[in-house]
Amino acid sequence: MNGRPRRAHVVFLAATAMLILVSIFLYRIRPLAGITFGSTSIALAVLAHVGVLAALVGPLVAWRRRRRHRPPQLNRRT
Repeated sequence: MNGRPRRAHVVFLAATAMLILVSIFLYRIRPLAGITFGSTSIALAVLAHVGVLAALVGPLVAWRRRRRHRPPQLNRRT
């Protein structure tokens, strides 16, 4: 078993901590810059989560619609 999944979690955690620390540091130096950077980071994280959610839910919604609205069969024997 390789260490890639564990390494990915560590990198993600380090990047998240760095974004938080940078926004705190910027807020202490320049409050407007800190608020702007922090808000941008939060907005990007929210957009990324919405994108992942859309990528997961989109095919399920399309599949459900396709199953519900089947065209009538033309050559059905009665």
